[in-house]
Amino acid sequence: MTPARVLLAEPSAPVANALRGFLSGKYAVRIARTEEEALALLGSEGAELVVASQSALFDGEGLCAALKSRVASPAVVLVYPPDESEADARSSAAGAEGCLVGPLKAGTVLSCVKNVLRLHSLEALVLPPVPGQAEDGGEPELTAQTSADFQTFRSLLVREVKRSRRFRYPVSLAIVGLDGFDNVLAPEEIERLRVLSTSVVELLVGALREVDLIAPYRVASWVAFLPHTPLGGAQEAAARMQDALSGLGETFVTVSVGVATHDPLHTSGPLSFGALVDAAEEALGTARNEGGNRIVVAGASGGGRRKKSRISIA
Repeated sequence: MTPARVLLAEPSAPVANALRGFLSGKYAVRIARTEEEALALLGSEGAELVVASQSALFDGEGLCAALKSRVASPAVVLVYPPDESEADARSSAAGAEGCLVGPLKAGTVLSCVKNVLRLHSLEALVLPPVPGQAEDGGEPELTAQTSADFQTFRSLLVREVKRSRRFRYPVSLAIVGLDGFDNVLAPEEIERLRVLSTSVVELLVGALREVDLIAPYRVASWVAFLPHTPLGGAQEAAARMQDALSGLGETFVTVSVGVATHDPLHTSGPLSFGALVDAAEEALGTARNEGGNRIVVAGASGGGRRKKSRISIA
């Protein structure tokens, strides 16, 4: 039987070598020293499991969140330093299947890796296909999550999160969604959805700064990462994105935006991209549940700001 492939994403040579010593002989082990190298190795060689460090030198949580945004992603185990007391909560927020807290011991590492790989393989057997993914392994009907734009977005995002953690500047994330979009286009009109998605991305890019990152996210939604952006700036960017879509027209729908911000000066705890995504998604869900056509900030009370005018989407 071919051994499972394990990628160790770890900047420290002594730690990486210790982990490789624990796993060699049972698994095919490769080592990446940076987030970019990890993404490159996964793209060229693949892996069933990624064991990623979370520290001041390596943003394993950001790497995990980037991997989990893919249609098919490897299992991820995050490794935290001995003084981390919230490892379970942080790894879960990032989307990881498991976590380890130092000091690392061979038995603990082997047990964790074995169990995570077993659960991951079982999930692949019992979970239904991801919506939009072709069951025969061919091209998916809708490739928003796997588009070249989102691949670039993930790579740039890992670096931006790392910088924001190092230099302690505020960052925000916004998810823009079309309200009730499933009722606008029939299944046979999927090609119109492709064309529309391209047009929307172009309009949203025009509403943002050059340093901002934008990419298709899920069906009829887009994610924007806004570096050096506190809450007030994120709300302004969200309003600009709403306004940018007002030039499309024919079938009436509305646009909602969920916003999440991490400001080191006002937010306790470390920056987690996974937590930002979850918070922005929850805010977008709140906006839609309150009637749509509004901007909602994660954690804010009293509902969101409703946009008075309706927009039309072809």
